[in-house]
Amino acid sequence: MFTFQTANGPAACVLAEHLRLIHYAVSLGHHLSFCFYLGTSDLLQTTFKLDARQRASWRTYAGDGIFRLSVGLEDPEDLIADLDHALSHL
Repeated sequence: MFTFQTANGPAACVLAEHLRLIHYAVSLGHHLSFCFYLGTSDLLQTTFKLDARQRASWRTYAGDGIFRLSVGLEDPEDLIADLDHALSHL
């Protein structure tokens, strides 16, 4: 599992439309690869207990959200090609 951001801000719809092998869904511990976008507002509401000062600096540090990728058992070269293809459309 790893997280990444895109320079264009939230690009989840574009990424989801162009992924062919990786599934755009939320899941952990599956044999398939999944990718999902988590917006900063959603992250702050559900994951972190931050005070007002910390919340103000969070967006500066973390940006507008993250993509979370859970890698499955597919061939690594196929996964790289799928991500490369999808990210080239952003």
